[in-house]
Amino acid sequence: MSEVIQSPANPKIKRLLRLREKRAREREGVILVEGRPEIDRYLETGYPVKEVYICPELVEDKDFLERLKVLVAPVTISRSAFTKLAYGHRLEGLVLVVPKPEIRAEDIPQKKQALFVVLEHLEKPGNLGAILRSADGVGADAVLVADPNVDVYNPNVIRASLGTIFSRPVLVSSNEEVLAFLKKRKVTVFAAAPEAAENYAQENLTSSAALVVGSEDKGLSDFWLQAADRKIRIPMRGKADSLNASVSTAIILYEILRQRNV
Repeated sequence: MSEVIQSPANPKIKRLLRLREKRAREREGVILVEGRPEIDRYLETGYPVKEVYICPELVEDKDFLERLKVLVAPVTISRSAFTKLAYGHRLEGLVLVVPKPEIRAEDIPQKKQALFVVLEHLEKPGNLGAILRSADGVGADAVLVADPNVDVYNPNVIRASLGTIFSRPVLVSSNEEVLAFLKKRKVTVFAAAPEAAENYAQENLTSSAALVVGSEDKGLSDFWLQAADRKIRIPMRGKADSLNASVSTAIILYEILRQRNV
């Protein structure tokens, strides 16, 4: 018979709550995956699962519970304990503890017409999650997160990405290492910058390309503005001089997809 946790004060519940903090996750080398879309996409990768916590009365798909039980013996949580554990008001009754994915540059397959998304100093989990969804939508080969100011596996990022953080390689590295990776693969680097002279839609984006996007507040650093092969902008005709980072990224990524006639 599987363990049943009744009390919100149970040490295991307290430990799971601590795992919402970056320091605790890094100490254990794990992340939390919760919510049905996120769990589905994680399981599709074939990555291992360390622990499963379920509140059966909150899970609508009972067949899915049986599939989880095959992976690892679940710990059952009462409704009151799960309410304490739940992320915001998300009472879906499922939480997985899994090893933190470790992606290396050499794990990313080589392609003739590659597409990479490079994110420098991004700060907002919601923006990162939204960009991951766009990158997945266009079939990007990898998202390269350079010198981030946000924890890539923050629960907010995973939720905002709807689990697509697991569907594409996400490599966290320094600016210098990301640039060296792109140069080694002979990828044209396009820097998105409001001050650029060239309209993004007038560029030829059909060869191997990396779209580099900067932080929400400061944009790209001089490092990428100088390293880029081309600088591109999205035309702005109103009072604002730039768009939200995730919106800008999506617009340009789908222009790349359009040009490639996929």
